[in-house]
Amino acid sequence: MKRLKRMLLINWYFFQKEVIEFDTLTFLTGKNGTGKSTIIDALQLVLLSDTSGSFFNKSANGKSRRTLIGYLRGELSDDEAGGFTYLRNDRFTSYVVLEFYDEEKSRYFTAGCCFDVYSDNDTPHLFFGYYGAMPENFFIIDGLPLSIERLRRWIRAEHPESTHMATATNKEFRDYLYGKLGGLQTKFADLFKKAVPFTPISDIQTFITEFVFGHEQPVDIRAMQETIESYTQMEQEAARLQERRKLLEEIADRHGEYRRLCNQIRTNQYIADRADCDLAARETEAAKQAFARKTQKLPVRPPGHRGTAEGKAAAARGDPHAVHPCENRAGIFRFTAAH
Repeated sequence: MKRLKRMLLINWYFFQKEVIEFDTLTFLTGKNGTGKSTIIDALQLVLLSDTSGSFFNKSANGKSRRTLIGYLRGELSDDEAGGFTYLRNDRFTSYVVLEFYDEEKSRYFTAGCCFDVYSDNDTPHLFFGYYGAMPENFFIIDGLPLSIERLRRWIRAEHPESTHMATATNKEFRDYLYGKLGGLQTKFADLFKKAVPFTPISDIQTFITEFVFGHEQPVDIRAMQETIESYTQMEQEAARLQERRKLLEEIADRHGEYRRLCNQIRTNQYIADRADCDLAARETEAAKQAFARKTQKLPVRPPGHRGTAEGKAAAARGDPHAVHPCENRAGIFRFTAAH
């Protein structure tokens, strides 16, 4: 970024020699007639590279009353009978110089304009620019500002020809300056000139023609109307799409709830089935245990008992040792040998 750091004014209106410091954001405040517009007009002189003075002091009066010669000579009053009264009447030299700092390349750049004033109708000027800061003497040697010729010699001696510019042609210097300031477009001059005396605008057509188009020209509002109609249709379509989006989001939410309930049902069914399985397993185990207990209470038949296969075979052979069961009155079995 290129920042304006300082401004030098020599023999410019009421300023005999003044160096003004600028920060990133600078406010010019003060009562009427204290020099705010004088500083702004000096700034415009260099940035617009325009010595016509047609833009001077519009911010204060709405229409220009000051002139370049009035700023250079320091106009004090305008007596219609006696003419103008000036602060400076002899031959002199004036300077308006701006010093910039390029933060990206870490170097200074200086641009300004020098005037040799001989008379009201003889005020040759020289726009100049070079890489570097303003000299410590602020272009003043032996108490006098350098004339245009001496300034040319100083620039050639101090700065290589390929890095400086010195010309009396406004447009040539404007192109050079805008290139050094980052490739500004020519439209910058028109917008800057209109922005300085900015006043509230109540007429939209005036605003469009002067601040958007940059110059007076017929305005065809049909294209604008078509654009507005198209924009309205797009708004309506956007509203419909927004409504459909809400419905889709509602469907997605309900589907999500349905899937959650299905998962919950499956989970609950699994829990119920598992509980039934566990209950059946416990009942089966209980039945097994009951069966085992009842089985333990049954009498055990000894080997050779007639009721067994072994006993039946022994009886068939006529084995005298075969055992026969016998139940007494108490219902208790006893075993006797066969005879």
